[in-house]
Amino acid sequence: MTKMIANLIRKIDDIIPPKAVYAHCDVPCGIYETDTITHAANTCTKMVEKVKDYVTYGEIDLETASALLAKRGRTSKGKRLDRKVLENMKVKGVEEIAKKVLEGKATLRQLELKPVFRLSPPRKGHNRGGVKKSYAVGGALGYRAGDINALLRKMM
Repeated sequence: MTKMIANLIRKIDDIIPPKAVYAHCDVPCGIYETDTITHAANTCTKMVEKVKDYVTYGEIDLETASALLAKRGRTSKGKRLDRKVLENMKVKGVEEIAKKVLEGKATLRQLELKPVFRLSPPRKGHNRGGVKKSYAVGGALGYRAGDINALLRKMM
């Protein structure tokens, strides 16, 4: 049966060849133009729109970013960001790295750091009305703005 379906699909492809579509990224963002940086920003916006009901997000501040790098930051080889690693990177401290990243002067990958942090569940829970409701109505999901920093500190 599967051979018959595969043969049928091949014959349809011979009669009506499929049209090639090229996306600028590997995520199903729905944007198929590659000409400007605006499209990259639109991709990020679309990705957030797709996951907003399953995650929480907001803007991290310098203090929290520095603490996150100090406690959970790792090099691309998995080493902690200790004094020796920071000296090899020719930076004064994690604050300098956090500042570069937050200002958009460098990415974690460009600095040869892992772009993912392993976090624990928040200590003493979310202190919200549940993890299935939006943050705006008392839940834990969706956009938090600067309140994301308190949650991150509970998860480090």
